[in-house]
Amino acid sequence: MASVNKVILVGSCGQDCEMRFTASGKAVANVSIATSNKRKNQQGEKIDETTWHKLIFFDKLAEIAQQFLSKGTLVYVEGQLKHDKFIDKNGHERHVTNVICQEMTVLKRGQERIPEGAPKDEFDDSIPF
Repeated sequence: MASVNKVILVGSCGQDCEMRFTASGKAVANVSIATSNKRKNQQGEKIDETTWHKLIFFDKLAEIAQQFLSKGTLVYVEGQLKHDKFIDKNGHERHVTNVICQEMTVLKRGQERIPEGAPKDEFDDSIPF
């Protein structure tokens, strides 16, 4: 039986994208984005729910993400969920879910720095679907 592991998110970056390199020289970038959902509770009050997602980019896409993703940037990403567990410094088992990104489109600039010479049409105000 075939299976699918695909995630599509549109959200705002909570901080500037951070990049590092593996021992073999592979670029890895990380950023968290927030998505929100509005609903009414049982009393009819409007509630805003925010969910944070940890994104991971590799190779050339990591370099692009580091260049263009900073706090407040609205971004569209496609990727796969990856669940990991680890032991923290206190010896407790922790679980984390990351999105391994394979596609990215910057939808709207936040208050981030714009790279010198970046083409204006890199930033589209519409969702690409």
